[in-house]
Amino acid sequence: MIQFRQPGTRIGLLVMVEVFNAMCGAMMVAVQQFAVMSAVPHENVAVGLALLSMVTSIGSSVGQTISTALWTNTVERKIFEYLPLGRKDQSHTIYASLVTQLSFEWDSPQRQAVARAYGLMVIVGTCALMPCILWVVMLKDYRLSERDARKGLIL
Repeated sequence: MIQFRQPGTRIGLLVMVEVFNAMCGAMMVAVQQFAVMSAVPHENVAVGLALLSMVTSIGSSVGQTISTALWTNTVERKIFEYLPLGRKDQSHTIYASLVTQLSFEWDSPQRQAVARAYGLMVIVGTCALMPCILWVVMLKDYRLSERDARKGLIL
């Protein structure tokens, strides 16, 4: 993800990364829900899924807080750092407006400075996935094929 989200990457590779990201996110949600449903008795599935939802909401809030902190404390400084000497006075204007950022040609120094500054957020976001990977590793392997079906359920 870090490799393909850097300035100069072809658009097809960027689309590929986004498609894989969406697919992995969807699979992660399904695996987590299935793991919870497998781990709790049938009568407690709703409570288990509610707790899972609460934990993922808290994780999402923490991620958004970190992202906001990076955006407000780091991105403007990085744009200023990456702009050429003659353009550094534009850093606040560029930082403050997405319309301004997108108005520059792709090969312009301003647009490249913005792309590099956003690249830092991708690196931090990728590193933040480590707890998710640890979560998957800690999941118990429930062998559903070896479990008996509950009476009264039509399979």
